[in-house]
Amino acid sequence: MNDGNTQLNDSDRLFQGQVGYVLNSSIDGSNLSDAGTVELHDADGNWVRDLDVKEASSDKADNVDFLNEGEQYIEVSTEILDGSSYNVTDEQKINIAFDVSTHTLTTEFSSDSVTNKGSVDLTVDSERSGITTEVSAEGLNHEDLWNIFGNSSAELNNSNVNDSDSVVYVDAEENSIVLNGREDFEADFTGIAAGEYQFTSSVTDTTAEDTATIQVTEAGDTDYAITNVEQVESGDIAEITVALEETQDATVVLGSEDTDYATAVNLTGVENDEITLTFNTHEAGNSPWGVAGDDSDDAIDSSNVYNDELQDDPLPEYNWRLAIGDELTSDFDETDLSTYKLNQEYDRDALVVQSHSGFGDVTTYTAPADQSIENLEDFNEYATATDTIAENDSLLLTLEDFGAEGALEDITNDYQQDFILEITQTESGVISDDTTEFNSSNGSLDLELVTTSSENYEGDLVFLVSGDNLESYENLNYENAEFETTFTVNDSNEYVAEDEDIEYDVALDFEQRTLEWDDIDSLPAKDGAQASGTTNVAPGTEINTEVDSDEGGFVDLSDAVVAADGTFTTEFDLAGETPGVHFKMTATDTVDEDNTAVAEDVTLEAASDDEPETDVDVSAEYDSPITTEESTDISAVVTNNGDTAQTVDVELTFNGEVYTEEGVEVGANSSETVTLTTVNGEDLDAGDYDLTISVSNENVDASADGTLTVEDASENGEENGDENGAENGDENGNENGTENGDENGTENGDENGTENGNENGDENGGEDDGEDDGTPGFGIAVALVAMLAAAMLALRRQN
Repeated sequence: MNDGNTQLNDSDRLFQGQVGYVLNSSIDGSNLSDAGTVELHDADGNWVRDLDVKEASSDKADNVDFLNEGEQYIEVSTEILDGSSYNVTDEQKINIAFDVSTHTLTTEFSSDSVTNKGSVDLTVDSERSGITTEVSAEGLNHEDLWNIFGNSSAELNNSNVNDSDSVVYVDAEENSIVLNGREDFEADFTGIAAGEYQFTSSVTDTTAEDTATIQVTEAGDTDYAITNVEQVESGDIAEITVALEETQDATVVLGSEDTDYATAVNLTGVENDEITLTFNTHEAGNSPWGVAGDDSDDAIDSSNVYNDELQDDPLPEYNWRLAIGDELTSDFDETDLSTYKLNQEYDRDALVVQSHSGFGDVTTYTAPADQSIENLEDFNEYATATDTIAENDSLLLTLEDFGAEGALEDITNDYQQDFILEITQTESGVISDDTTEFNSSNGSLDLELVTTSSENYEGDLVFLVSGDNLESYENLNYENAEFETTFTVNDSNEYVAEDEDIEYDVALDFEQRTLEWDDIDSLPAKDGAQASGTTNVAPGTEINTEVDSDEGGFVDLSDAVVAADGTFTTEFDLAGETPGVHFKMTATDTVDEDNTAVAEDVTLEAASDDEPETDVDVSAEYDSPITTEESTDISAVVTNNGDTAQTVDVELTFNGEVYTEEGVEVGANSSETVTLTTVNGEDLDAGDYDLTISVSNENVDASADGTLTVEDASENGEENGDENGAENGDENGNENGTENGDENGTENGDENGTENGNENGDENGGEDDGEDDGTPGFGIAVALVAMLAAAMLALRRQN
């Protein structure tokens, strides 16, 4: 433990809080006995204080390990000195210059709270190395602190303290401990009373100090659960999620004595409520367990496997028993399958492993000759599927749907014997054919596995035919040869049945590099004049292009990149050049400069002044009317009817305010809706408000007008309330009551009664008495009144 005492020599550095001792051995050519008192000066030579020359007593010598009893010394305390330079001097023979530095201490728990069955980390950090830190906390004694930071299961004694990696001193009088170094110290709060504790940490030999607070809560009942088990194929990596309640330790067992296989993994210090384990079914007989994602593998304390029957084979198809609990039984023996049992089993599930579903097709790819393919990220970025490989370009193959993610690391070491590529080249001769074989199994062809890790892995194995992009295969004929290619997965691979090698016939051809311009007679005299061509080189290859006119006195250089369809397009700046002149256009392969394309006598034509056709509309979208208690968004619907994407600025003018949305991108033949503002009725008076929305760019200028009506909510409420209340009440009441009653009663009664009665009576009576030319049952006036009443009733119902 650092006690803060140090011998002070000329040009030394002390940290604030340390005590320096000037001894006779610190002074050249002088003796402390020559001076009774010396002075302490600051960097500017100003007096700070007097320092006495003292003689060490026996007690002093006991407390300062480098002092001898009777030895003279000058004690320099730095506790009140700031970070500066100082000098101990008698202004004659004694001159000891030194610096005082300060440093900080930071302490922090990895969590704000912990149960009294759990643990967290206390991080102690400082810019100064080699520190020792005294730690204390109100409400905790030295034994509590030892149990937290030392070893909760070990008795506190000098031997244990000396053997501890973390605690180097326990002070029973001060109820503190001393931690060694700056690092993360595990703090186990098992058995500590619930409450809030503030831990004070002080560097033992300086003034640096910090505090950290943690809330200790009462732990509930311990519980364990298996919450999710991923179903996989043999060879894959399964994820198994387990939940821990009021504990940070657990044990998971897979398999049993009944299945001739078992494995157990012990977890400790799990900081979250859940942890997701990984189980590699390909490595089931070796080290199958891991932790998924960003969780640390440190949570795995240990694991054991019994694999006498399985050996190194992948875990086969089966529903494998899973169980979780606190720990293995006390008689556990990793060599005894029958002992792979839990002391107490809390939950049970099954890992469902299905048989490997087999492989997919083999597909060939190419990549630019100057592009290195070292991993799947490179492959995904630069490779293009094709059955034709241009000279110098890379040849890659994928074995699709290989799966078996857990096997990747294993096959990286011995894939050469599992996967064989053979290319047979046949050159026709006058008398006989000449055949050449390139085979990865005998070294005449180098096959390199690109898929060496699970990063970006989606189930396909990727291989690269190496050898400096086929340049080393001097006997490969790119002009006049036919090729037969086979790719074989041997039965040495765990996922191929014995004596059932899987062989693929691969369509593949090799060609010399070609490059040609499209049929181009002329280019316009403008910036961005485009010229295109075709090639068989790998997409992504760069093509250098040039126009050169002796007649016009101009040269322009540009680059193009080969597209996935084997085309390339370049642009030249020909603005300001003289139309009518002729020029030569050259394209050069950057991989093989002998591979060029030349177009002679291309004519420079006058550029068209036509502006690009644009067809952009805009409309306003909002609710109207609204009341003074409602709101509405005002949005612009921008519609691009053209075949070219447009970027426009959208502007709304409303109620004296302007709202703008710049750089709105609208794709060809599509629409975009942009909300420009939200209008709150409570901010406006009742009335009509005009609005205008416009969209614009250098080729677009469109606008739309509209009117937003705001109505007074109180008038609307009274009107609607009174009108709807009275009208609906009176109308529905009177109309439905009186009208329906009177109408249906009187009308139906009187009409049906009177009409039917009078009509039937009078009509029948009239017939008996003789003909009557009047209206039966009604006079003309009565009929008119009835018709008028019916018309008014109908009108009223409509309203």
